[in-house]
Amino acid sequence: MMRKRKGKSYLNKLVNKFKRIKEETNNPNNKNKKKDLRAKPVFSNTFGLKKNVQALQRSRQEFIGLFKNSPEALAYTDMDGIVLEVNKRFEELFGYKIEEMRGKHIEKILTNWRTQILGSDRVLTNLELIAKKKNNKLIHVSVSITLNQVNEQTIGKIFLLSDITNRKANEAVNNVLYNISRAANSDISLKQLYSIIRAELSIIIDTTNFYIALFDEEKNKLYFSYYADEIGERDKDFLISKYSDSNNIFHLKKILNLWNLFPNR
Repeated sequence: MMRKRKGKSYLNKLVNKFKRIKEETNNPNNKNKKKDLRAKPVFSNTFGLKKNVQALQRSRQEFIGLFKNSPEALAYTDMDGIVLEVNKRFEELFGYKIEEMRGKHIEKILTNWRTQILGSDRVLTNLELIAKKKNNKLIHVSVSITLNQVNEQTIGKIFLLSDITNRKANEAVNNVLYNISRAANSDISLKQLYSIIRAELSIIIDTTNFYIALFDEEKNKLYFSYYADEIGERDKDFLISKYSDSNNIFHLKKILNLWNLFPNR
């Protein structure tokens, strides 16, 4: 079951605030009322107008505060995906300043945005996409999109983006370990098992030159029961090699201690 994200309620709160600001701007208090032709003191209307302006300014400041101080990365775009505003967390996550993003398409960071989001007129939550940072590094992000509607007209989109790279890495490790464990308990030969281990580990590490060995502590030797390298040649002397702490041919931790590959787990 998908865990409810705390960012979703924050996004809804932000949109409601923005919607209220627009409605206050477009719907004066006297819009649908009959005109009162009776004489009134001039200062009465002035006071009411001043009060409405102050309330509108407060609402705008609250919206700006919610947007800027959100713990999640936020971007506000028009319906075509052109970025109008981003917050500080967005700048920190992707490395772009607001001046660099304003007027640019959201696909500048969301590499597969067009095929899944462009033209959509509905709310989307927890959509997993690949994003590209300013340094060209690719990261996994969870994206929630809320439409900004005023007077039944959709005028823009608010993107909430969360970095889920570590979570995806942990999921990949868990999946690899599960597949290796399942293969180890199946009715297959060791040779087949070793091939499966290499194939699974290639998902998370480079297995171009890959070796599996048994270590004889008494003889201080490594017995290579499986090896594969990019050259494809076999060295007979390599099948049994002396083990050296200073110059390991086989780095055992690289294969067995997978958890250390992801310290933020």
